[in-house]
Amino acid sequence: MKRIVLITDGEPWPYYTEEHWYESLGRTAASYGISITAIGVGYDYNEKILYKLASASGGIWYHAADISDVSQILMQELGRSRAVEARRLVVRIETDAKVVESRKLGRTIASLGPAREVALEDISAGEVASVVFRLRPRERLAAEVVVSTEEGEIRKQIEETAVLVQDKTATLAFQLAGELINAAKGGRVELEVLQLAAQEEGLPEVYRGKATRVIEALRGGSSKELIHEATTITYSKQPAQAGGTAALPQKSGETKAARGEPQLNPGGIECEIFCIDTGKSLHVVPPAVLGRAELAEILPESRLEYISRRHMELYIKDGDIYIRDAGSRNGIYIGGSRVYEAKVSPDVDVVLARVAKVRIKCANKT
Repeated sequence: MKRIVLITDGEPWPYYTEEHWYESLGRTAASYGISITAIGVGYDYNEKILYKLASASGGIWYHAADISDVSQILMQELGRSRAVEARRLVVRIETDAKVVESRKLGRTIASLGPAREVALEDISAGEVASVVFRLRPRERLAAEVVVSTEEGEIRKQIEETAVLVQDKTATLAFQLAGELINAAKGGRVELEVLQLAAQEEGLPEVYRGKATRVIEALRGGSSKELIHEATTITYSKQPAQAGGTAALPQKSGETKAARGEPQLNPGGIECEIFCIDTGKSLHVVPPAVLGRAELAEILPESRLEYISRRHMELYIKDGDIYIRDAGSRNGIYIGGSRVYEAKVSPDVDVVLARVAKVRIKCANKT
């Protein structure tokens, strides 16, 4: 066994929330040659634990906003595992200079303190990984970089002339890793560094794209999407390359409605969310995602703790009103059965997390 896939949509049981426990578990898996892919579904899981567990094992963690995203992630990982070029890479620097700090930009992004040896995740065809050591030479720099894999090792002597010329690309990669780490921790981020990285042609394209996406995510504030962007590097591939099926192309003149996909609100439809338990109503315009904050004004206060931050998505498809589980922890139920997507009408009782009953009535605005 070389890979474990963990899928979760919630927090661990109380008293099992120490991040270092999961980091230790990941290291133990790595010692047996096993990497862990961790997938967090929805918005109620602990992303820090998944990051520690996966990265310590040589794996990666993913954020799936919706359960439907999981299949695509699994197909990508399957395709990647088939294209692995190098396993269990370790980059080591041998020098008498002081190592001030080491940072890596691999499948995961991390600052490793004054480490002289850095373990990287398995690398598949077309992927890029970087390790940057910040050194403080005593006099003249004498150093050798060693890259070890299962097949052997490669050594490269650092030439003396390299000390006299500042490597702009390496410096910017080092700074980029630092700002991504700050973004993940919710600290102060130097946007100028991200902007420079996004425009620097000397950096690999995947790093430039990473900087651009983190800038966009920062505008939306702290979120799991931002933390995922700031701690991982993923490579998008068509599912067909991983043995699945590619998305069907849209035919000329074909509409989203013809393909049965969710659409924007073409007719000014407004929906009333009526809570049977309190008799209170909330009006929204689809498409809309509703969670604890949005539903607080109509649901019983004692039951809000069971409602996820993103619980239910309301949207229009083929002219009908649909609801979809937005990655909630405790689910949506109709007729006693948990549903992930369903068409609703005014006489259908929708039970959120088994604790709050609502009805949804929609009509054109007048």
